[in-house]
Amino acid sequence: MTLHDENWPIGAWMVLASNLGFVEAPTWDPALGLFVADQTRGGIWSVEPGALRQVVPHRRGISGLAVHESGGFVVSGRNVALKGERTSVVLVEQDATCPAFGDLTVDLTGRVLVGAFGSVPVSLDTDPTRPAGRLLCLGLDGTVTVVDPDVLLPNGLATTPDGTTLYLVDTLRRHVTARDVRTDGSFGPPRVLVRLCSGMPDGLALDVEGRLWVAALEGGLQVYSADGALLERYALDGIVTSVYFAGDALTTLVVTVVDPKSGQGSVLARAGLGPGVAVGRAGVAFA
Repeated sequence: MTLHDENWPIGAWMVLASNLGFVEAPTWDPALGLFVADQTRGGIWSVEPGALRQVVPHRRGISGLAVHESGGFVVSGRNVALKGERTSVVLVEQDATCPAFGDLTVDLTGRVLVGAFGSVPVSLDTDPTRPAGRLLCLGLDGTVTVVDPDVLLPNGLATTPDGTTLYLVDTLRRHVTARDVRTDGSFGPPRVLVRLCSGMPDGLALDVEGRLWVAALEGGLQVYSADGALLERYALDGIVTSVYFAGDALTTLVVTVVDPKSGQGSVLARAGLGPGVAVGRAGVAFA
């Protein structure tokens, strides 16, 4: 049984992979399949039920992942880079104001939206004096612009199917913001849409009904309406790090979970949810 088979039992969580480390960034591509990143073991891994294979060796600490139109992967962590089996091109370097990068997504035009940390997030403290992070946009020509200079800890990102709204998780402020995307591609100011009922938000996915699916670390998986109301909670054992819709019909929800005691990560899936909003391939230019 694979993610191309939409006849899974409805209402049950299935374990696609286990014995990973701190697993993050599930990413689905209809031609290539499902991938995750392992922050502690390193690398990008292909996931099929009962089969786990490293497809791109890489340093540890990958936070965000997207398929590039060239067939490689855009990854974020120590920097933002394009990775392939024999390709490694840095797209955005770290510097004194940005020691690491968080989650990323791709908008309808192929641009990459990525969070830049203001300090290395070694703990989930909400100290208001810690350096704020930023939200960056990598244009198709490779230029980098600052969308938002004040995100305490940027994480999950998602865009609406028509590309007119961008959602962003600020983990340490425990909320999700929404902002308009104008017709010229520029971004409006953020407005707080969701304040988490419990836990701290990390990963984010959107379905076609406008519902926001939030991975809430120790708060399980939480679902909010397009106007920010809590609709449902799914209790899951462990730290829920990220969430993504996969499968041919985008009705299989993939969740990454880490056991807080052992540090071992698993990839779970549940059919019959969504359907989710498709995330396309990145089109950012590289040298």
